[in-house]
Parts: sequence; structure tokens; C-alpha cells
Amino acid sequence: MSARFQTCLGFTLGEEIGPFADTGGYVSAAQAARNGDSGGETWSGVARNSNPAWPGWLIIDRLRQSPGFPRNLPADAELAQLRADLYRVKYWDRFQCGEMPPGLDHALFDAAVQHLPDKAVMIFQRAVGAAPDGNIGPATIRAAWNVGHDLALHRYFVVRMAFYTDILITNPATRPNRDGWISRLFNLHKFILTGAAHA
Repeated sequence: MSARFQTCLGFTLGEEIGPFADTGGYVSAAQAARNGDSGGETWSGVARNSNPAWPGWLIIDRLRQSPGFPRNLPADAELAQLRADLYRVKYWDRFQCGEMPPGLDHALFDAAVQHLPDKAVMIFQRAVGAAPDGNIGPATIRAAWNVGHDLALHRYFVVRMAFYTDILITNPATRPNRDGWISRLFNLHKFILTGAAHA
């Protein structure tokens, strides 16, 4: 598992978990229903309804029977490894983030985790000047390396902010998420531009 992936995963997990680090970002099915979240039971951004075959659920179901649940989840090393494996296969490898320049790799990865896959890819493609077809291929990778790094990142943050704005306008029910979305984008911008994402 590459050091670059580990660095980017650490930031993005922090955003997915938010203020619930003591449980690793655990949300029960009942809580998700109250929040209008169709993902159902969720841990560290991994939604059970979207990832029903993830083997981590077997561990979570076992730990559910132990005292201290769900605060006992973050301490389980096997569960943490399964979480990292899912994020690597489903997002980092699938979208070829490791083929992108430093900084842009993290921009693509974080968007892929938060948004629908084709939306995340098109945000990235518009930023690097590639045709926004929703598919990562040689043309998008080449464009990411050929465009100026600072220009691409500037475009990326503008395009992703515009994407958030469109959601808020077309679906007012999402407005309670506004501050969290803006904070996530600001934090990502700072993380990348201060060089932390290049470690």
C-alpha cells in the first residue's frame, strides 16, 4: 500500500468521520433513516446498503455484541485494514489516482469518495482540460500531467464549488450539508497547497 495513498486516505477519512472519531464515524441504520440517508448503517464513510458484501460488516456485527459498541470499532486492526483495502480498490485504484501528479491525485480521490463516480471524474476532467466523458483513461492522465499544476488545482476547486452550488440550488433539502461541504473543500485546498498531500 503506497505512502501516497495512505496520506490521502488519512485526510479523506478525517472528513468522512468528522467529529465522530471516537466511533470511527459510526452511524446506525436508524440514525441514517432520520437523516434521510439512503446508505443505511455506515462506518468511516462505508455505507452498508452500498457495500453489503464488505467483510468489515462481519466484524462490526460481532463487535456489536461487546460492551462499548460502537466506540470499540476504531481499535480493531483487522477492521481498519479492511477499510483501507476498500478505499484503495474502490476509489484509488479504480480511478487510477496513483497515475496522477501529486496533489491532483488527492483531488480526484477525495471527489470520487464523496460524489457519484461519473460526477467526480467529470469535475476532475474539466479542471485538467480533458473531455468530460466520465471515464479515466490515457487522455485524462496525459492532460493531468500536461496542464500546469497550479492552474489545474485552481480550476478544480472552482469547478467542485460550482458542483456543490448546483446541488444546493436544485435540491434545497441538501442545504443543511452546505457548511460541511464548503469546509471539506477548504480543508482539502489547504492540505494540498501546504504540501501535506505531497508527503
